[in-house]
Amino acid sequence: MQGHSQSASASSAYPSTSGNTSHRRSRARKANDSITFSQQSSPSVRNSFWFCSDFMVGAGMVVLQPATGKVLLLYEPRNDRWLLPKGRKDVDESLEQTALREAYEEVRCVFSIHAENPTESACMCWFISRSSALPRPGATVWEQSGYRVEFLPLYLPTNAPLSPAGRVHGMRKCTEPFYASTLTWGNRNKQRPNDEVWPGDRGGEYITFWYIGQIPRDAVHEADTGMADEKEYQSHLLELDDACEKLRGCEMLQFSRMVKSAHELWLHTKEFEEKEAQADAAEQESMSLGA
Repeated sequence: MQGHSQSASASSAYPSTSGNTSHRRSRARKANDSITFSQQSSPSVRNSFWFCSDFMVGAGMVVLQPATGKVLLLYEPRNDRWLLPKGRKDVDESLEQTALREAYEEVRCVFSIHAENPTESACMCWFISRSSALPRPGATVWEQSGYRVEFLPLYLPTNAPLSPAGRVHGMRKCTEPFYASTLTWGNRNKQRPNDEVWPGDRGGEYITFWYIGQIPRDAVHEADTGMADEKEYQSHLLELDDACEKLRGCEMLQFSRMVKSAHELWLHTKEFEEKEAQADAAEQESMSLGA
């Protein structure tokens, strides 16, 4: 895991590039106060306590392809909806492991290779399980190619503090969650170890932590990564505007905003690093001229 980055000021829509990690002690708010923290967030929720049978914890990921600037979305034909990779955390698994596993299980790629120009092959993604067959369209040659998603370190306005050792180096990119979401589920039958149903099940809260991941231009093949109940999932690399439009079309406005936020954070980091590189080059040139 990369080192943590610093918090941005409350007035900043996106992270500042200051290395200041100090925080003033905030005034405690009343339990039922509801405020909007920033334009990127929905209003706050009530202070709550939930027993383990009444909540689930999971992780999801917005997957970018830095080489093209595209976003990866999943499509479920059965319900005609667009999704992001996410899932529940397994026992003894970290949230980071969950995010990578879910992206790996649900994201598979098929490359459309055109013989006349292989380097400019069109690329689409298709979720493939052991029981599903590859499409064979016309003159196009299809090659199965699955890949593992990696975290994309970025400058984030996270509230996670730098470690004492990390503070020596100042500002750092990190792979902390950049969003958290909650979803209430209804009644269901949860089984005891002896197959009896837990009494009084009235649903619960599903808390998901969202990360930003990346995939390379090329894919490394790994077979049989999918879950059987997700064999119909397709995944597509889309331009940002197209991805956001598809999510909005499924009434997933907040997820559309989250995807756009991830893309902007990547562009912010890219722009900052380019400016830093230019400044370093100018300094080196100045030093060589003065020598």
